[in-house]
Amino acid sequence: MSQWLELHDSDLVAITNVGNDLVVELRGYIHAWERRDDRWAGTGSMQSVSIRVLAGKTSWVAPFKAVALSGGTLDVGKVFENLIPIPLVANHSTRLRLSLPAGETVEVAGDGVHVAAHGEAVFVEHLPDHLRPDA
Repeated sequence: MSQWLELHDSDLVAITNVGNDLVVELRGYIHAWERRDDRWAGTGSMQSVSIRVLAGKTSWVAPFKAVALSGGTLDVGKVFENLIPIPLVANHSTRLRLSLPAGETVEVAGDGVHVAAHGEAVFVEHLPDHLRPDA
């Protein structure tokens, strides 16, 4: 099974310092895809996701409550536009850009990233085949 975090339908919950790292916490919309009887089956679920940026820095200082994201990118030498594979570990230059609905952008840069989902996934919907990342 392959899983992808879709930034567009996710919510930014918090950005916290953990040691030298910044941890971006999301209520993430997860695409999950698996082969079933010669075809792909996809589901969308909500699940907690942490994006840990190693030696992370940000200029974002505004306090906030959870806010819906309108998109974003993760650049780790390869650019992921709106869909980020889960899990993901990259140990080189990292730039995360999260777009907020009012046109603001949260940027976090660092020396690597660990992206992981945790907790229980809550089913939302079945996904059409054209949304498969490799379609």
